[in-house]
Amino acid sequence: MSMTVDEFVKTRVLPEYRDVVAMLRELMREIAPQATVFLTRRRL
Repeated sequence: MSMTVDEFVKTRVLPEYRDVVAMLRELMREIAPQATVFLTRRRL
């Protein structure tokens, strides 16, 4: 199953850390607008 970053944040990041994640994502958009976001998941 493929998941967007927004879906990942909503379902996997604890609520108390979502604001921090949002700020980091905004910072990255500002300083590296050409960057691409992708998730990879490794099962343990």
